[in-house]
Amino acid sequence: MRITNRIMTNNSLTNINRVKVSQDQLNTMMATGKKITKPSDDPVVAIRALRLRTESTKIDQYYDRNTEDAEAWMKVTDSSLHTVSEVLMDMLEQVGKGSADTMATSERQTIATYIKSLADEIYDSGDADYAGRFIFSGYRTDVPLSFQEDTTLKYSITEQLDKSALQTMDHVYTDDILKYTTETYATLNAEEQDIETEQVHRIQLAYGNVDPTEGLKLTYYDPATGAQNVVNVPSVSLSTVSDPYHNLAAGDICYIPETGELLLGEDYYSKLMDTRDDPMTTGVDEGEFRVEYVKKEWKEGDLRPEHYFACTSEDADGKVINYNPEYLTGGGRQVIEYATGTGQSIQINTFADECFNHDIGRLAEDLMSATETLASLDAIVNSLDKMIEEGNLGAGDRRIAEDKLAAAKKAQTLQRDKVQQMFDAAKTTVQGFIDRTSLASTNCGSRESRLALIQNRLSDQQLTMDNLVSENEDCDETEVAIELAGAKLAYEAALMATSKISQTTLLNYI
Repeated sequence: MRITNRIMTNNSLTNINRVKVSQDQLNTMMATGKKITKPSDDPVVAIRALRLRTESTKIDQYYDRNTEDAEAWMKVTDSSLHTVSEVLMDMLEQVGKGSADTMATSERQTIATYIKSLADEIYDSGDADYAGRFIFSGYRTDVPLSFQEDTTLKYSITEQLDKSALQTMDHVYTDDILKYTTETYATLNAEEQDIETEQVHRIQLAYGNVDPTEGLKLTYYDPATGAQNVVNVPSVSLSTVSDPYHNLAAGDICYIPETGELLLGEDYYSKLMDTRDDPMTTGVDEGEFRVEYVKKEWKEGDLRPEHYFACTSEDADGKVINYNPEYLTGGGRQVIEYATGTGQSIQINTFADECFNHDIGRLAEDLMSATETLASLDAIVNSLDKMIEEGNLGAGDRRIAEDKLAAAKKAQTLQRDKVQQMFDAAKTTVQGFIDRTSLASTNCGSRESRLALIQNRLSDQQLTMDNLVSENEDCDETEVAIELAGAKLAYEAALMATSKISQTTLLNYI
């Protein structure tokens, strides 16, 4: 076969171009630091790069975004719980002072008022938010824990309780003593022998000032019949009955709308105390009883019921929202979780009822009410004492005034003992609040510790993945530089050889 000059030239140009393409590829690798610039350069590297980059992006999302957001959320939660703990320690100190035998009534009133302000501060801490999201309100991160202003909104509430909600309290029966005035004392019925301390059973509902016109319903399991027993509870207003706590018959039951107290006679108290869950049945908790009622008027600082109970709200336009119906069938809480890996997540939220329960505010209200009653009795005793000391009474009036004074002093003594015992018992109650808050804080701290471990793992995974991506995509600059120098030398040699070959033609041999 005859090799012509054209064939030699074409082959030389093809080889030169091939060397030039190789040099261009090496130049590109040197400039970009990458093995390929388009999938066709190396399909295997390209496919592997897509897989590695997808996994790397996931890890970056978990590590740089999810865990950082979760950490910030938990820090805000921990800070709020720390504040609550400090306030509760202050509250414990105050009830300890109030339990002292020598404490004057005015001082106890001051302490009770201060305790109420501490309870309000605790609820304010529950409205803490992170990046505009309220941290203790479950999925409803756009709704604060408490009402931010006085509101009129109808809520139909179902409280799910057990026997731990049953309370037995001391009540001082004062007859008509609290109605005493210097003008009417002689006409009022109150004898010293009638003044007494009696025990009253009650359920203290989460809210006071509930709507009496809507009624109240108690539902509990009756083992005698094997069915749920429903009781429509009558209302007894303090405006019509001065002392509904006195002489409550064994078969009686009533509730006081103004205070939110459900008073139980001995029969109802015994029935509810006997309730217990049957381990042989599933899907039914026989130890639970429910109280259903309606509340329409809310004050600033009241805890919103949708964060605690199964309830429905209805606004002025008739719009109805059903909250937490799953609670009535044993459904779980609203857990907020952040993904920290494929198929892995961590809970970040603390539930409102873990530390911001209604009992804190109700305790403060009880102490304030008891100290106010004691202050009223003190004023009555002082008024009658002064009237007698002035000596302007006749013999008969003086004897009546002394009898009424004796009754008032007995009531005063009994009420003072009750108040002192309430403050003393409050120490145990507040300590229980502290323990609950400590447990919530400990749980939050445990999640923070676990999150730190997850962050360390993700950091290692991120480093490993970055190395894999680099090994797959990045070129060895030293090796490329050597290859580029070789390609340059080969290119120059090819040019020289081609130039010499191209100078020789057929004419040189004729």
